[in-house]
Amino acid sequence: MRSSLGPLEPFGVAVSPDSRKAFVADASGAIYVYSLGSGAPAVENVDSFRVTSTGGIPPQPGVSPLGVASTPNGKYLIAADDNGGAVVFNVSHLEEAGSHWSSWHTGTLTSRGQGAIEAAVSPRGTFVFVTLENSSGLAVFDLQKALLDGFGPSDLVGTVPLGVAPVGMAISPNGRYLYVTSEAEAAPSGNEGTLTTIDLATAEHAP
Repeated sequence: MRSSLGPLEPFGVAVSPDSRKAFVADASGAIYVYSLGSGAPAVENVDSFRVTSTGGIPPQPGVSPLGVASTPNGKYLIAADDNGGAVVFNVSHLEEAGSHWSSWHTGTLTSRGQGAIEAAVSPRGTFVFVTLENSSGLAVFDLQKALLDGFGPSDLVGTVPLGVAPVGMAISPNGRYLYVTSEAEAAPSGNEGTLTTIDLATAEHAP
């Protein structure tokens, strides 16, 4: 089924833990909130956003939300940002029609990489993983620390080295492993793509 209204450049999608909402990231700079039911999804709220310096958050002009993921408790939506990190949104504010981006935006997780494309959240909602397509790595962020102490450079736990152009991710049902696809092997071969298995506990503390 398709909605009559939709993003111009849709990329990422995440469903709320209660399966009642869907969030679609549009590369043009919007987040669409859909109400899910037995019929076609209906657009509940949509607005474009521009991230500027506020509350100690460094300016992030030209944010393009790509891959998105919801925290297990449904309170936050994480959107990978092509600049190399991820933007954290307050879901309850995101769902409010007419609300402004300043009420949505909780904070920004910043890495030293380039081309963030997909996001994933640990089963307990304490860590965020972001694939860095242009930097051949996986950024690991301590989301719990950022929410408690404020967002800053120390939120970045580290980076897991991967193959060329890492993109898709999935966490195993038992929460032990993170699987990441890369479009090609690391040099010198650089031909076939790879599927990397990462021990989640190790990545969270010593990536």
